[in-house]
Amino acid sequence: MDAALRRLDAGVAARVWEAHPELAFARRNGAPMAHPKRTAAGVAERLVVLENAGVDWRPWVAHPPAGAGDDVIDALVLTLTAADLALGREVPVFDDGPTTSGRPSRITG
Repeated sequence: MDAALRRLDAGVAARVWEAHPELAFARRNGAPMAHPKRTAAGVAERLVVLENAGVDWRPWVAHPPAGAGDDVIDALVLTLTAADLALGREVPVFDDGPTTSGRPSRITG
């Protein structure tokens, strides 16, 4: 990813964020999730978080693309984070220092 970003205009590259679904779920839940995402209880609690955020997850989770499984649920919560960033809403930032390419490592959720 760093190599691809180096080829972009600096202003465009600066708008790229790394986001982690577990951070996104914890932020929207108000606490870390209680169950692993690949368990029935973990899926259920993540679907409640999505539903509380106004996401209609049913069409995506009922018939996920082949091999997607829990990745669909992760993608849905990250769309909420992307929307927050696009709308200028405040998101938590975990700065892990520069990447090996010198680019700042900004992770959110």
